[in-house]
Amino acid sequence: MTFLEAIKLLIGNYSFSERFMFSGFFAHIVVIIFLILLIIGIKLVFKSKSRKKFWIYSIFIPLPFLFGVFGSFFGLAKTIQSIPYILSENIDKIKIENINLMYIYGIRNSLGPIYIGGLETLVLIILFLISLNKQEKKMENIILERTNELSNANKEMEEQSILIIEKNTKLTDSIEYASLIQNSILPRNEEISQYIKDFFIIWKPKDIVGGDFYWFFPIPNSQNYIISEIDCTGHGVPGAFMSMTANSILNNIVREKKIYEPDKILNLLHKEIRYTLRQQSREAQQDGMDISICYIDVNFQEIHFSGAMQHLYFIKKGDRRKEIGKREIERIRGNRFSIGGKQKEEERIFTKHTIRYDSGNIIYLLSDGLADQKVRIDGKETRLKIKRVKEMLLKYCSLPMAEQKKKIEEELAELQGEIEQRDDIVMVGVKL
Repeated sequence: MTFLEAIKLLIGNYSFSERFMFSGFFAHIVVIIFLILLIIGIKLVFKSKSRKKFWIYSIFIPLPFLFGVFGSFFGLAKTIQSIPYILSENIDKIKIENINLMYIYGIRNSLGPIYIGGLETLVLIILFLISLNKQEKKMENIILERTNELSNANKEMEEQSILIIEKNTKLTDSIEYASLIQNSILPRNEEISQYIKDFFIIWKPKDIVGGDFYWFFPIPNSQNYIISEIDCTGHGVPGAFMSMTANSILNNIVREKKIYEPDKILNLLHKEIRYTLRQQSREAQQDGMDISICYIDVNFQEIHFSGAMQHLYFIKKGDRRKEIGKREIERIRGNRFSIGGKQKEEERIFTKHTIRYDSGNIIYLLSDGLADQKVRIDGKETRLKIKRVKEMLLKYCSLPMAEQKKKIEEELAELQGEIEQRDDIVMVGVKL
């Protein structure tokens, strides 16, 4: 029996589907299938836009090889199974050398799909590596582009930051210069000390400039004087504008018009503020100020006081036979309406209080900034409140006025800690 006849016996032992698998048609069909798989794999790998999908599609790469391995093992198993059966039936007809050829032919045909699948897998791996390299370059380009965008954005931010710093510097310089102007209108301690032997002034604007200020005027040809503290609406630059306006009007009323009575000063100050700010109109800003003002008559030892939403705090000289803690602080109340702003009444009239004093009595004029300051007491954040302010004044009232100022500022700093100052603070203390 020739080799071809032996092969026919081998093929004849297969079923129709098995013959098809080992026929030339099957080989072509396998090649076509592998080519389709190859095209699909290439298309999926190269068209994957996201990195995640790219790696998901890369799982498709070994499929041709696995398909070939499956086909090869199926054919090889059938060949090994069929040849012994054929030999047992035709042992006398088949030559020995043809038996080996039959095995070689069957195995070679069986391994055909694995070769093709391996080749296609190799091609896909090469294409995958090329695509991977393109993906890496694409990512590098994206990263480089984003880096450049961030770099440009940072550069623009730096330029904007420099511009902002320059503008803030110019603005701060302007405000600091304005503070010099505001300081220039405040009475000098040297001037005040010619009339008041023992006094202190605490002036702490919240910002560089502020709306709270103090005012002093000596009565010509006498030892009498007028002293006042004024709390204008707002703080910072708006408050500073109001303080300059109030100072100018006060100077005009007292220095030019020579009006010294506190109630008349406030009556006229209220009218002038409303006129200057055109507050008769409903659309106008209804800003104003709170004020406490005293005329000290040294000859008759009298205090003439008027207040607009501010009060006078008065401590009498302590009796040596009494303990210091027994001393009391008296509050002389001002009127419950402000200077300027809305006016419902036909005419605003302020009240004048006259108080007799003895040598050694102390008066305090203060804005609400001190009492409203937030502090930390017993671990809780709260307002200082006027009650504690009065306790502080009573605690230190026996000390010289300079020492009182030092103690009050130290206690305030301790209670305040790192809490931000919330309002302008002004306090005037005078030992009569």
